[in-house]
Amino acid sequence: MTKLFLDTNVILDFILEREGADDATDILQLGEDKQIELAVSFLTMANTAYVVRKGHTQEELCGFLQQTQS
Repeated sequence: MTKLFLDTNVILDFILEREGADDATDILQLGEDKQIELAVSFLTMANTAYVVRKGHTQEELCGFLQQTQS
C-alpha cells in the first residue's frame, strides 16, 4: 500500500477550503477508503492549529483537527 505523508498546506487547503481543497479532499478520501495510508507529524498538526486558530474559535479548531484525524 502506498504511504503518503501530509504536509501542513494539504491539511489547511482542506480545512480552510482554499485553492487546492478539491485535491486535498481527494487525497483524504483515498485514505479514508483505505486505498492509501496517510501519515502526519505532530509538528504539522501544531502548525495547522496555529494557522487555523487565528480566524476561528477554539471549538471550531477542535472540530477541524478531529475531522482530519478520522
